[in-house]
Amino acid sequence: MDLRHTGPPETAPDGFYPWFDLPNRRSKDTVIVCGHWAALGLRVRDNLLALDSGCVWGHQLSAVCLEDREVFQVPCKSG
Repeated sequence: MDLRHTGPPETAPDGFYPWFDLPNRRSKDTVIVCGHWAALGLRVRDNLLALDSGCVWGHQLSAVCLEDREVFQVPCKSG
């Protein structure tokens, strides 16, 4: 874990990756719904629904319908 890195996973130091991409994760077939990582942004994958799209930073508030994975977003006011 590198707590100094605050950006998205693509810019992490070599050898570091997000907890949900841990190789051989026993829960890899379980859908994880999470947030609280604005730099990660909205990510919808088979086993991941990462919903933090930076509303607190003036971007968007995101939600996903669990039945069909339709994404809903509304703009947030900055400041």
